[in-house]
Amino acid sequence: MKQITAIIRDAVTELAGRNARTANKVAGEMFLGPDLLVVRLVEPKVIEGRWENVDGRTADIFDLMDDYQAGRAK
Repeated sequence: MKQITAIIRDAVTELAGRNARTANKVAGEMFLGPDLLVVRLVEPKVIEGRWENVDGRTADIFDLMDDYQAGRAK
């Protein structure tokens, strides 16, 4: 069974999709207090790229993102 916070997150994301200003947003960080709900809406981003084999080494996604933004992407 889903936790209550996951149910609320899904419901907020669904509601955001029904509004023209927030249609491409999803529920991110949440604070659920006894009488307050604060939800940060975030816009998912897709970084274009391709898969490369680096001889069994593991690449850090943040390093790859930094390289892409700096124009050093391979």
